[in-house]
Amino acid sequence: MSDSTRFKLEKIQSTAITFVDLLRPGDRVLVMAFDKRVQMLAEATDDRSVLRAAIHRVRGGGGTSLYMALDSAIGILNRTAGRKAIVLLTDGVDTASVGVTSESTVRAADASHIAIYPVQYDTYGDFADNPGRETYASGDYGAVAHVTKSGEPASAAYKRATLYLRLLADKTSGYFQYTDSAKNLARSFEQIAAQLRQQYTLGYYPKDKAADGTQRQIRVEVVVPKVTVQTRKSYIYKPHKN
Repeated sequence: MSDSTRFKLEKIQSTAITFVDLLRPGDRVLVMAFDKRVQMLAEATDDRSVLRAAIHRVRGGGGTSLYMALDSAIGILNRTAGRKAIVLLTDGVDTASVGVTSESTVRAADASHIAIYPVQYDTYGDFADNPGRETYASGDYGAVAHVTKSGEPASAAYKRATLYLRLLADKTSGYFQYTDSAKNLARSFEQIAAQLRQQYTLGYYPKDKAADGTQRQIRVEVVVPKVTVQTRKSYIYKPHKN
């Protein structure tokens, strides 16, 4: 809920509520929002009225603590039983996180058993049209480039953000989607809800039970024709603690 999304707040809220309503009745949802802070708006619950009220309480602010929010969500879900997923709505450009990096969140996501579904919501146009944006002129023809508060060209920041979100989805067997309108956002949420309803859980006992922290490769194949499987490509083995 950074300042880059303030023009789309009502549409984001309405589509988020629609997404919650598309989930199965017993599914529990927790709601988190982030600008320069990370806020827990609703603890995990299957009470739809509580979740709708939480989403309606969202208010825009300054800054984007994306990495801090994701790190916090992973930590909470790592302590939660059952199948787990994070639906991450963001433009992917972090401007305010402290003590957490893109690399550390990718490592945490990879070590978890949480599927991450990033939805990259395009805010570049709002950034470029914002009178408070920072610009600089270059070249003989006075070309103007937009830069972030850290001085990085905005185009580079958004490109890096896309790569980061795609990596999160790839590492966790989630699904990356890009959207540039409220209509497309609603479609993205519908597709994620459908995928969450159609997941299967497979497991096995590894012969090598050494907790060495190394990546272990995994591949799942099916014999049904014209069917593709979306799974993790690797995992880190952690022995069960009694």
